[in-house]
Amino acid sequence: MTWQKIRKQIHGLWVPGLSKVLDIHVARYRKSGVWDELGRVTFVHEKSEIYVLSDSEDWKRCWDLFDMGRLYVNLEPELAVKSDKVGYYDVDRFYKLTDIYINKLDVTKAFESNVLLFQIYAILDRRIGKRTLAKNLDLIKSSEILELFYGIRIQTY
Repeated sequence: MTWQKIRKQIHGLWVPGLSKVLDIHVARYRKSGVWDELGRVTFVHEKSEIYVLSDSEDWKRCWDLFDMGRLYVNLEPELAVKSDKVGYYDVDRFYKLTDIYINKLDVTKAFESNVLLFQIYAILDRRIGKRTLAKNLDLIKSSEILELFYGIRIQTY
């Protein structure tokens, strides 16, 4: 499936009016080095980047943090779990997790998962109501990133 179709599906799940102020940009840079080939995934709010999910510098820092000496292509399961909690994803993993959220994951279980991207999507999802968000407010307040997206959603009401 193409990125435009995936993006349209994501925007279809968001709270009405949110896609006018918030967007997701995905870019791949070919033949420019190992780290840059992974691409870049960013959330853009009112034409300024607010959260970068995969950036070459961030990936290098994440790599050093987890003490891994191999390429991301040979990803170990424990690194995948750690990157899910931290919120660093390469483009392929971002596509895979987005597909899981759209097609397979029960929306009410998204807050219970340890995957930061699922939690961000759940905050922005129109199927999650104000009471469910209020119930998960402790989780949202524990992370600056989740708080940022919660604030954006509240502003669109």
